[in-house]
Amino acid sequence: MLELAVALRLRDLEIAASLVGAVIHVLRAFERTVRRQIREFQLPDSLRNSPAPDLCVVVGDGPLLYFTLAVAGSSPKIDGGIDLRELSFPKKGARVLERALAKLLNGGKGNGFGGPEGSKHARVEVSVTGIAKDLRLDS
Repeated sequence: MLELAVALRLRDLEIAASLVGAVIHVLRAFERTVRRQIREFQLPDSLRNSPAPDLCVVVGDGPLLYFTLAVAGSSPKIDGGIDLRELSFPKKGARVLERALAKLLNGGKGNGFGGPEGSKHARVEVSVTGIAKDLRLDS
C-alpha cells in the first residue's frame, strides 16, 4: 500500500513515471538495508508507530535521488545522492543503492538551495512518513 501511495503522490506532482519507478525501487532497497540493522523495521508500520523516523524522498537537480532521514527530532541526514542512471543495470544498481543507503544511515551531509541535498534551482520533497501515517489500513 505504501509504495502505491508514494507512487500516486509523485504522479500527482507530475513526476515522470520512470522516476516514480526508481523511487519505489530505492524505497524497497531502503527497507532491506534498514532491516539488516534493525530487524523489526518494516514499511509502512515502522513509519506509523511513534516515535517514527521522518523519511522523505527528495528529487533535486539532475539525475540524483535523495532520501532524508531524521530520527527523534534530529536534523535530517542525507547521502550524496543516488545516480538514477546507474540503476538501469540491475547488479550494479543494487550495489550503488546499498552503498548510498549505508552512507545515509551513517550520517551523510549536504548543502545548498532549499535543503541538505544541494539543489541549485529546484527540488521536490515528499514525506514518506506522512504518507504512511495517512494510510487507512483498516479492513
